[in-house]
Amino acid sequence: MAWLGARSPVRRFFADAGRDVVREVEEVLARRQGGRVSTRGAVAFGLGLAAWGNTLVATSRLAGKHGDLVTLAGQAVAVPLVVRACMRRGFDARSLGLTLAPIRQGFKGHARFMLVLSGAAVAAGLGVLLFNYDRCSVDPAVPIARLLVATSLGEEVLFRGALFAVWAATGRGAGVVTVANAGFFALWHVAGSVQGGRFDPWGVGFPAVSALLFFVWARARFGSVVAPAVVHASGNLPAWVLTKCR
Repeated sequence: MAWLGARSPVRRFFADAGRDVVREVEEVLARRQGGRVSTRGAVAFGLGLAAWGNTLVATSRLAGKHGDLVTLAGQAVAVPLVVRACMRRGFDARSLGLTLAPIRQGFKGHARFMLVLSGAAVAAGLGVLLFNYDRCSVDPAVPIARLLVATSLGEEVLFRGALFAVWAATGRGAGVVTVANAGFFALWHVAGSVQGGRFDPWGVGFPAVSALLFFVWARARFGSVVAPAVVHASGNLPAWVLTKCR
């Protein structure tokens, strides 16, 4: 199993990813003004985000055909409030991943391949949508806006932006930051994993694995939530288009 050997690409990938997360956690901790965040406070913040996500799903389902609009409106209010609250507590835009400047520095190696591939998947999804617009089972305008803005970008600002920064500021280390981020991201998806009265474990397992392997690393490598938002959209958008516009 040479692909798992000491010099294998897989081992190098995870080693590089680990160093990226450590570096980004240290960057956020160094920029934090106002001292460290308590672990209890970070847990409460994560649980608050998860509660909001599940409430949003429940409310959108009650809204029926207007569910996507409810999700868009809810995230349009919640995301700026969370960002503002974090900034008032000593986190700047760079710490929250709300800048584009660091992206150029991380655009190399595995990270460049992942971001280019993700961007291509988003572009392909939009292209298929354009050529199959009339064949969609529902008007795609609002659902696509919800996927790109409320889900892909909104969730990344909340989790790889705010939650990442809050846990980094606890000083607990990169491993704890990564696991906590994935764990609370899984909790965010609990309500969405219940379909027809049955709970699908994959509905929380897949987001957790995605955060562990890709989203947290993309935030750390590029220093911006834009990168994980593109990766996030590369899964959600093509899947929706292929399901609804055949």
